Amino acid sequence: MCDDEMENNWGSELVRVTGTDNRTSRRENFSWQIFDGRVRSSVPGYCLEKVVDCGTSANAYAIDKLTDRDWTTLLVGMGSYVGGDMDLQPFSSTIVATNKQLSWPKLPITNSVEVSNVCRKQTVALPYHVPCEDISARQIYEYEQKCLVALHKKLLVAQFAGKPYRALLMEYLLGGNGGELSHRFLERLAPILHKFNVCVIADEIMTAGRVSVTTMTMTTTLPKIFSSQVVFITTGKFTDSGMVLKKVMPKPLELNEALRGTTTHFPIARACAMWGEVMARVETGIVSQRKTTVLKAINLEKSQHWGHGCLIFIQRNRPGCIRGLGCRLLPMLEAKLKIGKLRSNSTSWSRSTVCKRLISAGDEWIVQMRQNDEENNPILLELVEFIGSQSNSDSVIQFTDAELAEHIVAAERRKTTDGVFARMKKRFPHSQKQFKTFVRQNTSAAARNIVSLKDKAGSCGFLKKRLGKKRRFGVMVDRNLLGFDLVTEAQRGSETTPS
Repeated sequence: MCDDEMENNWGSELVRVTGTDNRTSRRENFSWQIFDGRVRSSVPGYCLEKVVDCGTSANAYAIDKLTDRDWTTLLVGMGSYVGGDMDLQPFSSTIVATNKQLSWPKLPITNSVEVSNVCRKQTVALPYHVPCEDISARQIYEYEQKCLVALHKKLLVAQFAGKPYRALLMEYLLGGNGGELSHRFLERLAPILHKFNVCVIADEIMTAGRVSVTTMTMTTTLPKIFSSQVVFITTGKFTDSGMVLKKVMPKPLELNEALRGTTTHFPIARACAMWGEVMARVETGIVSQRKTTVLKAINLEKSQHWGHGCLIFIQRNRPGCIRGLGCRLLPMLEAKLKIGKLRSNSTSWSRSTVCKRLISAGDEWIVQMRQNDEENNPILLELVEFIGSQSNSDSVIQFTDAELAEHIVAAERRKTTDGVFARMKKRFPHSQKQFKTFVRQNTSAAARNIVSLKDKAGSCGFLKKRLGKKRRFGVMVDRNLLGFDLVTEAQRGSETTPS
């Protein structure tokens, strides 16, 4: 065997095993049941749903399942590669730097030409960061809070518009730069996704078998409150195929795979064999062993490298790397392979500079998320922010459509001529009354569209209700049910912010 150069062909190689071609593997009788059994034993709570030709196809399959092939109901976390070809490519919000050292989230404000329309509308900011000394825990917490509030508002506006989102595709660890999400953020994200029935597709095409110390996927290491929202896990690369893992339903809802037979026409023998090889090595702790070997070989300080498991990023760039990113190391799970001589040049990247760039990109996507709603649903956005800004301590507040319309008109008067509602007022240049009526009609429609949010008692969080003896219809909002406490918390400042 030659030395491990750690370029790894964009992560498609993880182990070197001979005799796992389809012809040889068929003689070893790798059936669907054997493959499914290996998946269930190595990823508790999930079964093998589908084997396809590549990771992009795996993501597309999972999206189709959760959105009923209506991809307008999909949200994608910023910085996700999603897919290199086919219909998924426009959703990718990452771009490789011109020097090929790292890849970064696209910037929708600074470099808007790089961002497709579908990416601009359906990408959400997630607080990816790299732990470092220059960014305090308080700053990370506030960054997470801004992302949560922006996502919460977007989900509320979509729900009020009668077009709720159904799925969120995201990476836990960005494969192009090492940005990660904290467990604290995922624990706070889960209740919001659950409230709006948004299921998670975990894109682990780069991390499965490579990052977790003793398990095949990162999902099984995350807080249970979050992992319960993960319906599909997509993997690929090292199996020379794409795989879709599905959360196992409680019996008797789960179908018997043996009775149903195979669910794919794609050859699974090699994928089954490679999964088994990687699974056996991960269980021996080789991921942490190889990481220790690599860090010892490169001899860099802690601030000059980051990442998890065998997905390692360094401050130095390998100019001769032609099959991957120059600042990324992807060692193979081969204990006997020696680390090749690292010919590299210094760069400006470090934990701190990478973290600052990720936060800067996140701030732009937060602004972009608001701009999308300002352009498409300005009245509903004003409605969400109006309800969230109420200082009333009661969980249930009531107001008439006319009162809400008056508030929106008053808010418009306080804005400049290029405000959110300036474009709408041009539609009613001669009649303020017409504009008020238009606003009331939109808020009434929002009330009808929110009936899907119900608690155990069957009440709605946002609904039409007859107020008093007069025949006036208004709006009743259960702040707890809709989670407006999150929006209000960000506006008044949290007392539990870490120092």
